[in-house]
Amino acid sequence: MGFLAAARADVKRAEAIFGALALLRPERSFAYIGLAMAYLNSDRPEEAVALLARGTQAVRAQDQGELQSVRALALQLAGRSAESLRALRAAGHNPLAQAMQGHNITDLEEH
Repeated sequence: MGFLAAARADVKRAEAIFGALALLRPERSFAYIGLAMAYLNSDRPEEAVALLARGTQAVRAQDQGELQSVRALALQLAGRSAESLRALRAAGHNPLAQAMQGHNITDLEEH
């Protein structure tokens, strides 16, 4: 339900759902990512960036790659390209980060 709300840019409902999930599982990335997607779909990338930055302090190591990948997307949409590249580096070999990079970080830096 939360990701449906996020897809529809229903921030109020996404905040309620993902807020509750964050209370239940604060060490997992999905609550941060879901709400960040609602912000991104509502054209509020800076709010997504701030939320995901807080998430990097809270989530377990196994979820950092996924969180950093979405953070890279949010930073890119906020017009913060250099920071986006750093977040992609922090994401490591996460599959989402790899897809976002295309081939590798140096290809992105050259453009």
